[in-house]
Amino acid sequence: MFASLTKYVRNMLWYTVSMRKKLPLFLALALLPLTAAASSVHIGDYFLKGSERAAGDLYVLGERVVFAGEVAGDALSLSVSTVSHASLSGDALFVSQAALLRGSVGDDARVIGEAIVIDGEIGDDLVAIGARVRVTPSARVGGNLYIVGGEVEMEGEVLKDTRIVGGETTLSGRVGGDVTIWGDLRVRSPASIRGNLTYHAEHELKLPEDVSIGGTVTFAPAPKEDFVFSTSLLFGLMMLAFASFLVLFAPLRTEEVLLDVLPRFAERVLRGAIILVVTL
Repeated sequence: MFASLTKYVRNMLWYTVSMRKKLPLFLALALLPLTAAASSVHIGDYFLKGSERAAGDLYVLGERVVFAGEVAGDALSLSVSTVSHASLSGDALFVSQAALLRGSVGDDARVIGEAIVIDGEIGDDLVAIGARVRVTPSARVGGNLYIVGGEVEMEGEVLKDTRIVGGETTLSGRVGGDVTIWGDLRVRSPASIRGNLTYHAEHELKLPEDVSIGGTVTFAPAPKEDFVFSTSLLFGLMMLAFASFLVLFAPLRTEEVLLDVLPRFAERVLRGAIILVVTL
């Protein structure tokens, strides 16, 4: 069951990456009605040098994006590769085939990609969606951690709760709250969980003796409904990230489209269903 989840995640991300050549044209058109609220927008390869400072929010659409300096607001990147060694005062939203988040993020971080490495300090919550997600031993998450992935390694520190939906999850880090896992789970030393551990898997887990768990350990055999939940959650989070880009990049155009579509939503859905039936 969870092997199917891994395959689904990878296929979905591969499709997303294969469409990257079309996305720049689409988003470039969407950028036309930008408001003055966006501090800085860059299209193409981008490198924020270590000695540079972006005074406000920074939006980048390009193939290779590197943040090495300081960003006073939010940092958003839609690219093939995103690397951040910077100090980001606000939120971070990276949608990339490969993403490395090092340095620091003052608030929330949301990262979507095929290969994701978190190796920095996140001030609040972290959401990561990818085929391979690694939270390194030097990473620190000040809030909650949410991961959807095929292969997940959690080796860092999370101050609050952790929720992971994965094909294979290896947990060897430190969690200050509760941990809930969907998928195959391996717990390795020096893992430490201050709260409860609940895992939904096909087989019961044998914990190493030197692993510290402050609360209770609950094993819940995973039914088929969990797989449906996992894939729906993945799709929903990816759509949420894309919607965030539309709202941030083009709020006026997005509002115009919604006002045009919603009054005739049922009619358009019915028309689409008829076309689908006819073409099958």
